[in-house]
Amino acid sequence: MLAAVSRRKPKQAEARANRTRPSWPTTKLADGGFVTAPGSEVYNPLSGEWEPENVGVAPDIEVEQDPALVRQGRDPQLEKQSKWWWRN
Repeated sequence: MLAAVSRRKPKQAEARANRTRPSWPTTKLADGGFVTAPGSEVYNPLSGEWEPENVGVAPDIEVEQDPALVRQGRDPQLEKQSKWWWRN
């Protein structure tokens, strides 16, 4: 009499394999690595609010990056900073 043979991995091996995979969406790379984008929030106990990732700090002074000036070798951010610095 032949016994039924399961081709499934044992539960311990499945659990080990699942631990190596991240639980969030990823993009697999050719070398076996992966790329992720953060998508969670962090609780700030000082403000009592949830702060999302991928949100930067607002600039003190906004400067428009004009491609024409950059092609001329000028740096609009540095120029604006210099004007602000010497004014104060």
